Amino acid sequence: MLLAVVDGGWVFAGSPYEVDRVQLGCAPGPTTNGGKTDADDYAFDFKSPNGTGPTTRVYMGETVTWRNDGADFTVRNLRSFQTGFSDDFWEWAYTMYVDPR
Repeated sequence: MLLAVVDGGWVFAGSPYEVDRVQLGCAPGPTTNGGKTDADDYAFDFKSPNGTGPTTRVYMGETVTWRNDGADFTVRNLRSFQTGFSDDFWEWAYTMYVDPR
């Protein structure tokens, strides 16, 4: 994998990485989207799908380097929050690419 761009979606099955949404507790609010996601700010935890290697947490607006399967990736959390409105389920966006260094 050289590039991943996610805007409102999620990781494809068979991807060489996994991402978890981590609720930060900054603005807890009512449950939205049928009880699946609480209104709040979130971070992303990136990890290998096989559970080996480190997990890297990336907060909203942050860019970090994450090492996965012997390659360095630059990961940018573009947005990760929920507003509490019942139709708000797309506020997840990040980019990830192999670090050219």
